[in-house]
Amino acid sequence: MDIALVEDGDMSTCFEIVSKSFGHDAPFVDIYFPNHDTARGQLQGSKRLLAWKHASQDSVFLKAVTSVDGDMASKDHIVGLAVWTHMKTIPPQELEDVENVEEIWPDMKDRRFMAALWEDYVKPRSQAVRDSVGNGVYGE
Repeated sequence: MDIALVEDGDMSTCFEIVSKSFGHDAPFVDIYFPNHDTARGQLQGSKRLLAWKHASQDSVFLKAVTSVDGDMASKDHIVGLAVWTHMKTIPPQELEDVENVEEIWPDMKDRRFMAALWEDYVKPRSQAVRDSVGNGVYGE
């Protein structure tokens, strides 16, 4: 098993691993990545993770890979994804500042619920960044 940086072309495989790993046993994954187990949800989730990867200077996307020997050659298979973030700046406080909320959560009830979850997510992280006085903190 090896660890390597996620390449842009890996993102759809990485997102599929996230979807299958959590299934419907993780309410946050279900609401943050609606319909993640459908073709449309997989495409949307992959695009969102890729946008995060491109936009964040504080996050490193890593993949766990293993080699499988086949008839002709050895081929690497992605078996896991991790995102490591060293926060030095306060994250956006409003969900609509990081996501296209109307597109991702067309149902207003779902959108309000996700906005409340986002607020719960950013409050402690924002305080930790403030408390670090410019040194940054590690987050999820």
